[in-house]
Amino acid sequence: MEGCNTAGQNRLDLTQAYSGPFCTMNLADHGAEVIKIETPEKGDQARGWGPMENGYSGYYAYINRNKKGITLNLKTEEGKQIFTELLKTADVVCENYKVGVLERLGFSYEKMKAINPGIIYGSISGFGLSGDLASRPAYDIVAQAMSGMMSVTGFPDGAPCKIGPSIGDNYTGAYLCMGVLMALYEREKTGAGRRIDVAMMDNLVLRDGKLCGGIYDCGKNTPQSRQSGPFYCPL
Repeated sequence: MEGCNTAGQNRLDLTQAYSGPFCTMNLADHGAEVIKIETPEKGDQARGWGPMENGYSGYYAYINRNKKGITLNLKTEEGKQIFTELLKTADVVCENYKVGVLERLGFSYEKMKAINPGIIYGSISGFGLSGDLASRPAYDIVAQAMSGMMSVTGFPDGAPCKIGPSIGDNYTGAYLCMGVLMALYEREKTGAGRRIDVAMMDNLVLRDGKLCGGIYDCGKNTPQSRQSGPFYCPL
């Protein structure tokens, strides 16, 4: 699609763990220049996630492939100035901090847009940028539980069960990637940037579509069903 080619475009990647880096990994795999920005000393928490080999995380290497990397302390004036300079030529900024962290550091969307009117600023959070739960952090298992997905996974006489892969992280990262590409396409037509808000909870409720339909339409919960279900024959 014209306007969605990522080659030669510059992304500032402030994400860590899984969901955000999965988004920027896909952008980097398709030719975008992704600059991963980590805090000095500690860095991305995923650097300590196994499997480990000679002190290095295989997972971290996998999810951050094809990216460049720098360390930057955004709490210092020097770090803020360097980030401001990077913003001037960036196409996209992605982050998955707790809601409000970048704003407190002085980099709200409005501030970024004043520096670079075409900037696309994408955020991943547990529960979105507004609402009663906005300030709460979330990992994949929290989103799986609160969305109801665990309540329909497992055996009918057993406890709620987490789906093995971290699908809350994976889907949310994929949807942010999709949102970034759509915003880039829009910018080709209008010249304007975009603020993108993707929440883990929203994505897993969306995955529960038929189950939610049963609750909304019939007022009935769907039981755990192993590999069969009320909407199709047993597999």
